[in-house]
Amino acid sequence: MSNPIRLLRSWILAVCCILASALPAFSQMEGVQAAIAQQDHLGALRILSVISDEAATPDTYLYRGIAYANLRQYKRALEAFREGFNRYPADPRFHGDGVAFYRRTREVVDAKAQLRSALIADPGDVYASELLASLDLSEGNIGSALAVLNQRGDPQIARILDNHSLTFSSSMKSSALAFRPGEVLHLNEWKTTAARLKATTGFASVGLELESSLEGGKYDAIVRTSKKSNSPRGFLLRLLEGLPVRTTYLDVWNIAGSSVQWTSKYRWDPMRRRLEGQLLFPVPLPGLLFVELGGAWRSEQWDVPSQGRFQYKSSGVRLNLKHIPDHRLELGAGFEYLNRAAGKTGRVLVNTRYRPIDGKFKSQVRIDGFLARASLLGDLNYTGGTVQLANRLVVSEDRTFFDLSVKGGTSRGRLPVEDYFMLGIDTETLDPLRAHLAADHGRYGRGPMGTGYVLVNSDIEQHIAALPVLNNVPVHGELFFDAAKLSDRNHIFQQRGWLFDVGVAVRTQLPDFDLVVLYGRNLSEGKGMLGAYIEHRFW
Repeated sequence: MSNPIRLLRSWILAVCCILASALPAFSQMEGVQAAIAQQDHLGALRILSVISDEAATPDTYLYRGIAYANLRQYKRALEAFREGFNRYPADPRFHGDGVAFYRRTREVVDAKAQLRSALIADPGDVYASELLASLDLSEGNIGSALAVLNQRGDPQIARILDNHSLTFSSSMKSSALAFRPGEVLHLNEWKTTAARLKATTGFASVGLELESSLEGGKYDAIVRTSKKSNSPRGFLLRLLEGLPVRTTYLDVWNIAGSSVQWTSKYRWDPMRRRLEGQLLFPVPLPGLLFVELGGAWRSEQWDVPSQGRFQYKSSGVRLNLKHIPDHRLELGAGFEYLNRAAGKTGRVLVNTRYRPIDGKFKSQVRIDGFLARASLLGDLNYTGGTVQLANRLVVSEDRTFFDLSVKGGTSRGRLPVEDYFMLGIDTETLDPLRAHLAADHGRYGRGPMGTGYVLVNSDIEQHIAALPVLNNVPVHGELFFDAAKLSDRNHIFQQRGWLFDVGVAVRTQLPDFDLVVLYGRNLSEGKGMLGAYIEHRFW
């Protein structure tokens, strides 16, 4: 019996020694907390420096990191947080408290810079990558967070939630997903999902949140969306947005709670009346198939050198299908039927958009083509198309950009004059030659037109203000230079040499498009002009 008694005494003595050594550490932690509360961070570090590694607790490394960070010694703070994480990987405070601390003290920018430097020195630094991803997630920078997490094969997705709901509110939203539970979510897959949801035009915002899952080491992906509303304020704003270009817009979003959208506009310029309406609805197939069904009516005044003045009238319908297999690629095709005084036209339409580069430097290729045949419910045979290579350099995120675009078009066959390529500023400008008007004194036919063209657009764009009356709508200033050359194989329009335009512009980024007001100078003819136009967002 003496042996068990002797063992019990030894065990009790060991426990007492451990508790006795731990008590000073606990009292020291109270002193550290009091010193930090009184902004005495050097005092806190002096207390922490006498705690041995054997007596250290997770709090030792946590408060050491906080004290160093308060002294703006971010490298030492990172080392303390990292050491605590390596010793106690199951303690979530090294990420959670670290993120909360940096956000509370508004030192996120400096902290992220230090973390990126650490990852350059050691790409396998797990703590630095996880804290950097946590900081990005806390700011809503899902792209940056996924880029960091993807480097080490994360995040593994446990569940996908629709605005925190376990079930999706519509098959349309679930069909837009490019990722699945049980897989790693890559940045490319989220961008594809976001591009599909935005293409429905029914959402005011689309976002993603990642939360730690109950399944250890995995995340829940929360797809956050908010639907556009049909409020009286929204209707009024849309009616007013087009006033500078004599156009009225009327849109109805999510008709009767569905995913069907209606967009329409009426240009009430007496010389160039135009009415357009379109239904857009996504078919819930994998990846979504977008269906656009619309119609248009035109009554415009023209003045063509070989034909004189005349009134052009037409009406027509269009069906277009679009699919987004990847956020870098959009594929579209459709059919358009036009009934006009000069005859009927049936045209097949194709369009493709491809983004080979999508980082700080962005590149985009757009191809559009049309084919009209008498056998397609028409009277005419002609073909044509355009190719555009556009590039953007992001000098400063959301503030400064440099854009350069080269676009060319050509056509063959008996091309109706109203289907000629038309350069210059119009109500909604497709080919901006920004010191020329597409319509001269309200009449088409006297602006730059041809059966083929080359157009170069370049500009420097800088954020200059935000309009608080319109929910802080961004306003950008631009300096631009354009160059163009046209040709006309039918010799209807005057053959011109190269045209060069320079000028300044103010771009207001409204929710659905940009309103551009500009002053341009035609260097070829020495003329200036003041104008405004609507441009659908390119980037």
